[in-house]
Amino acid sequence: MHSIGTDGFSIFDAERELGLLQLGVRVDVGGVFYPVVFKDITETSAAGIFYHGLLRCQIRLIKVPGRRAYQIEYTIENPSSQTVQLGEVETGQFGDGDGVKVGRVSDWDIRFCHTDNLRIERYPHCQMDLPYLKIPPVDPIHLGRGEDQPFPGIYLTNREYGNGMVLASVSQDLNFQSYRLQRLGASSDLTSFGDFSICHEFPLCNGYVLEPGSRCDLDGIYVELLQDTHPEDAFEGYLAFLAERNDFRGTQTPLRSEAFYCSWNYGRMADQTAANQLPTAEFIAQEIPNIRTYLLDDGYTRGSIREDGSREPFNFHDAFYPDPENCVNRERFPKGVDGFFEDLRRLGLKPGIWWSPQCVINSRLHREHPDWFLRNTDGETLILQGYGGTGHLDLTVPGAYAYTEKVISTIFEKWGATALKMDFWSHAFEMRHLRYSKPNVTGPMARKLLFDLVRKYMPEDGIFMTCCATGMGNPFLATHADAFRNTIDIGRGSWREQIHTSFWTLPALGRAGRQSYLHNNDSVGVNADCGEDENFFRLNWCFITQGTQEIGGFLEKLPVTFKDAFRKYTDHCDRGHRCFCPDEKAWRGEPLPEVLYVDYPTGSPSAERGVSKHIALFNWSEAPRVVGAVYAALGIGEETPLHDFWTGERIQTNEHGLFVELRPRQSLLVQVGR
Repeated sequence: MHSIGTDGFSIFDAERELGLLQLGVRVDVGGVFYPVVFKDITETSAAGIFYHGLLRCQIRLIKVPGRRAYQIEYTIENPSSQTVQLGEVETGQFGDGDGVKVGRVSDWDIRFCHTDNLRIERYPHCQMDLPYLKIPPVDPIHLGRGEDQPFPGIYLTNREYGNGMVLASVSQDLNFQSYRLQRLGASSDLTSFGDFSICHEFPLCNGYVLEPGSRCDLDGIYVELLQDTHPEDAFEGYLAFLAERNDFRGTQTPLRSEAFYCSWNYGRMADQTAANQLPTAEFIAQEIPNIRTYLLDDGYTRGSIREDGSREPFNFHDAFYPDPENCVNRERFPKGVDGFFEDLRRLGLKPGIWWSPQCVINSRLHREHPDWFLRNTDGETLILQGYGGTGHLDLTVPGAYAYTEKVISTIFEKWGATALKMDFWSHAFEMRHLRYSKPNVTGPMARKLLFDLVRKYMPEDGIFMTCCATGMGNPFLATHADAFRNTIDIGRGSWREQIHTSFWTLPALGRAGRQSYLHNNDSVGVNADCGEDENFFRLNWCFITQGTQEIGGFLEKLPVTFKDAFRKYTDHCDRGHRCFCPDEKAWRGEPLPEVLYVDYPTGSPSAERGVSKHIALFNWSEAPRVVGAVYAALGIGEETPLHDFWTGERIQTNEHGLFVELRPRQSLLVQVGR
């Protein structure tokens, strides 16, 4: 049920007592918040006034068919003769009657899930946190303002998941939506929070200017009331809602059934040459046929041109200047990138490439075109630490846009790339203190300029993957991107690196990548300094978590055991299904699951192979442990035949379920027949 009054709106389910959302609306004009007073009220809409009665706010509540859900839409209009500047629009607890109530529970029982609970990137810091499921803090927090493409939704629930509420973005064309909340610290029949508001920001914009007679449509709010819903299932309805409204790449990406090779990790790193890569490519073509794309990573250009004419060993966007076709390091790639790609095509491999829109400041590009670069609120050029100091181009400047288009067209049309791994890109669209030179352009709008360029020149079935800053699964990127990097680099695949690259995967597990886009856990490979248990741990983790199948390292030099393992791993490429985590400790503590499983629907490649399910068990500890789950938690019966995925050996169970004693750092991948 819902209602609209003069002070705001309500969404509630009185019969089930699932929740209550009763919120007002206020708008920042010139640095001062003005409450919206609604009139002309109907059952599903209202027109309000604010800012001394000069501005109008229209609100619409639209019921989502088939769900206890609504979308809330806003339009801000300026019918006056004044030019006004909007700073932010907020929906929240502002009046005495406002509140957000998650069932009839104590505020001590309230919990919430947001990807910021595990990670916040705000340059220059990447902050790791836990657990994913948290109690609201005593001090106010502001969620969703990081530079890591945060998931644009929050799940409010209680300790036992009896009642819940999802609040999320309907779209992301103009605004970033963030959430401010604080624990109440007392009992109340009206609200579970001392402070709660949903903020519509105009990021990287000096306020959104409304000229006389103009209007702007905000990106709306999705609200869904839930009952008995675990966090891993909470966003299923929301993602289905988005999938119905958007043409997401996950529904058609080749990464659902094809593996790819990336030339960075497990020993090669910046030592990128045609000579040391062709033997790997030849081995792949002969021995691992389901690796279909070979992606050349960072290290193919001559680097940035310093003021003294020498070169920095960095391969960013400025290294293509002034002529993208002549930027290649011919000592490393004598036939150029296009010649190397032609060799890959002769082997039957599709060529892909690493590229970053980041630019070195000490470069010819910056010296000749400082006006192309993004600036902060003080008018100073953005300079990021590392690589001698870097920045980003302002794509709202015509010259910067034209140069970027020239580079991207060269990569795809001249060199023939069919896949792109775009690295170090997100700060230019998410750092709140930056400002574009063109008025009324926000972060999502500028991001679309870049993403549209990539898709304009990339083949229709080309693969577009976003990389650092490591992403937390913003589904609105899936209109263009096939996959997003969900981890830091795996590097050489040490045990410590394995743990670090697994820490942020949990929120993505319950989302079907084939519905939006796939997460990427970086490469699987072999670290010669690790034992067989640790190397197979990495293989089993990346297999079960249902992200992309990316392979790395000097594959032709591997022992036969791992050559065979990579062949089997990639032969079973059926990606983007939901991965379930019955290990409650991972949700409420350190987010490293000990038990995961995947169900394969009828008609899927795995089901056609006679496989109904995979189960994986992990011992992250330094001591032997019994790891497992009861039958009901895994969705199997006592008589279900279970086999080791790698060896085919029968796995023994007991009367309670699947429980196996694992050595330190050991894992087990189990296959279940149909």
